[in-house]
Amino acid sequence: MPFTCVFCGSVKRPRGKEHIFPDWLNSIGLEAGRVEIHTGRLNRVSRRWTTEGFTATVRAVCDDCNHGWLSQLEMAAMPILTPLILGQPRQLSVNDQHLIAAWALKTALVAMLSSSDEQRTQGYGVPAAEYQALYAMREHPEPPPDSQYWIGTHVGERPPGSVRVVPLGIELDGLPAPDDPSAYSLTVMIGPLLVHGVQFTTPSLSVDLATVPELPRIWPASSPVSWPPAVETD
Repeated sequence: MPFTCVFCGSVKRPRGKEHIFPDWLNSIGLEAGRVEIHTGRLNRVSRRWTTEGFTATVRAVCDDCNHGWLSQLEMAAMPILTPLILGQPRQLSVNDQHLIAAWALKTALVAMLSSSDEQRTQGYGVPAAEYQALYAMREHPEPPPDSQYWIGTHVGERPPGSVRVVPLGIELDGLPAPDDPSAYSLTVMIGPLLVHGVQFTTPSLSVDLATVPELPRIWPASSPVSWPPAVETD
């Protein structure tokens, strides 16, 4: 099957693969173990698979994106994320918050590529426009405007890392159930760090949301936030 980069559209077949979780997580002192990846079908329970450590990769990304702006995003996020992942308190500026949200979106989008092309056309995926939109923001990465992100602290039993994505179909009275996602929720957890987001792929259906328990919102953000927040999430 011909190769096409999901982000930039390049047809040059890559020599390497893009990590779902960045490789630098293996070298910061985080406890090793089985990492969970959940990719969901439209309004369905997600399928789950695991990998040893942060080693899972996908081949749907060209070398220029992989070693270019995606690598730069990882290097910018690493000094901000590392203390959070290791459970160290930190004050997060507005720019920090936006970068964390963009990084979580990138991680979730790449995780969805672990499904095959056929599976993604059957609902285990998000619209191609979501990848193209993040690529368009590559100089100053941030989520699209029709999205909301929160940050939290995860407690209790957990793997060293997990990412879960569930495409959502929003049903309206008098209209048939949608075949394609109207939105999707994503949750990325590494160590005690939890980032949760909702992306609306249909802007006209976008509404203001809140979490229960209430977590600090990091996108859009208007003021610094302290991590860890007072409320813990199990």
